[in-house]
Amino acid sequence: MERFPVRRGFDIEEHLRSAFSDSATQTVRLWFAPDVADRALRELGPCVRAHKTARGGVEISALVWGCEWMSRWILSFGSQARVLGPAELVDAVRKQIAALAEAYAVQRTV
Repeated sequence: MERFPVRRGFDIEEHLRSAFSDSATQTVRLWFAPDVADRALRELGPCVRAHKTARGGVEISALVWGCEWMSRWILSFGSQARVLGPAELVDAVRKQIAALAEAYAVQRTV
C-alpha cells in the first residue's frame, strides 16, 4: 500500500464542498433504460442529486464538471440513454455522434 504525507491545513469537507459548488459544476438531467439504470447510478455515484422512475426508465439529475466528458460517457450506453437537459449537453452529444459518423463514413484499410 502506498502512503502519502498529510497535507497541513487540508480540509476534505471544504475540498468536497468546493468541488461540488454551483460555480464548478452544472446540473444535467438524463434518462436511462431499466437495463442500464443501476450502472448509471453506480458510475455517477455521489454526483447524483435525485433519481426517479419515469418514462419507462429512470430519470437522473446529477452534478457534472463538463459536457465534453459527459457526452462521451452518455454515449457508452448507446440507445439506452438520453440527455434531457441542458441543451449544451445535447449539442455535445450530437457533436460526438457526428464525429463518429464521419469516422465510419468512408471505409479505410488500416
